[in-house]
Amino acid sequence: MLLSREELQKMSPIEAEYVYAYIYELYHKKITEKTTNYENLNACVSCCPRCGSTHVIKWGYNRGKKTLKQRYLCKCCKKTFVPAAGTIFGYSNTSYHEWIDFIACEINGLTLNEEVIAISKSKTTCFNMRHKLYDALSDIQDNVVLSGEIELDPTYEKINLKGTKPENMPRISKVRGKSQKSSMLICDKKSCLRQFANENGMTTEVIPSTGFKSTNGKTLADINQLHQLLSILNKRKHGVSTRHLPVYLDWLLFCKQLK
Repeated sequence: MLLSREELQKMSPIEAEYVYAYIYELYHKKITEKTTNYENLNACVSCCPRCGSTHVIKWGYNRGKKTLKQRYLCKCCKKTFVPAAGTIFGYSNTSYHEWIDFIACEINGLTLNEEVIAISKSKTTCFNMRHKLYDALSDIQDNVVLSGEIELDPTYEKINLKGTKPENMPRISKVRGKSQKSSMLICDKKSCLRQFANENGMTTEVIPSTGFKSTNGKTLADINQLHQLLSILNKRKHGVSTRHLPVYLDWLLFCKQLK
């Protein structure tokens, strides 16, 4: 049985504690040193990860060290794939436990050098794991539609173009979500921000330059906290390239949502 967020919120504290204890015990019984990445994927797939076609058929097996992995063929693009294709486990020899430890390292803000020591992997492997994780979260954030009260305030950091090819400089930023007419934009008195709100059919709640709150008590506390987190991340990572900046911002937002 699956419990929805609404059902969990209706539970009393003692009922929620029982559910938590049961899941905690189940997790420790289910996850062992022999747990593989493949076990955490569905035994079958519903569509091709490359073209999205649902016309897929089974196409033999890949012989792994411990299990036989079902392979599939897409009848439209004629490509073969395994269920791990398109996930963070795809083309990864890192074990499930190492992935869990690595994600914990990322949530706690460890540097690449610290992660190398923590999970005993090379720096290149840790870097690739980081961007697989960030890219997966970026795909989720790309589908988020902003609505309600939206805080908007600019921040400034030194530009970093390391790793960017000359023909791709400067990189155009991605557009995050789509605004709705029922949205309210909380911002300061910069004319460009108010112009953005007008062009997208949004009302504005302006923070005066002489204070920190609007007349209705609205603040930019959340967005300012993200600015601070970005500055800390930039220092810990010794700079983030413009090419990778969008996925790092998505990771920051995910960590804030966890809290």
